[in-house]
Amino acid sequence: MGKMSRNKGNNFERDIAKELATWWYGEAGILRRVPMSGGWDAAQLGDVMIPPAYIRVVPDFPFYVECRNREGWDLSELFDDVVGQLKKWWVESSAKATRIGKIPLLIFSRAFQPIYVGFEDLPVWKPGKLQPPYIRSAFQVAFNDGTIRDITIIVMKMSNFFSCFEQEASNVRRDTESTLRNAISGTTGASIAAALPESGAAEGGATEDV
Repeated sequence: MGKMSRNKGNNFERDIAKELATWWYGEAGILRRVPMSGGWDAAQLGDVMIPPAYIRVVPDFPFYVECRNREGWDLSELFDDVVGQLKKWWVESSAKATRIGKIPLLIFSRAFQPIYVGFEDLPVWKPGKLQPPYIRSAFQVAFNDGTIRDITIIVMKMSNFFSCFEQEASNVRRDTESTLRNAISGTTGASIAAALPESGAAEGGATEDV
């Protein structure tokens, strides 16, 4: 993969980390893109992480996030029987998240398209939480071990996803503000972000294939 493609993917991950952190924690700097060097285990963390200094300070981030800013997919494949690119990404992300006890989020886009979020139809998402428009796709996948599993993915625009689960996020933002006020002496809610480590220091200047 060329440098331009790597930079495109890296920038997308950084932007998504900021968007998720602002929504979930109320501070853009709390979540960071996972670097691929320095001993970080991307298989365990996904593409977005809480920097180590804040793991025990802020509330847990319950999601395993994988970001894909690539061409070669179309939402229409969610209506087909064929397992296309989106379904392949989702099966991989969901399996990794399940192994570490996280909720999978597949966040994807491409040129001239909005940002979408793919997520599971879980009991924690109460009836009535999902506001249209969204797509729910159910399909079967045959694995190498011979098993056939039923898979479900719900897809909506990221802005709509944030709106649907705003109540959960607002509770976390309130708790985050309280814990950070106690953890960072002399800061206020408006200046907490300035006290967080710089993004470059957290990532160590790493680049990677996306």
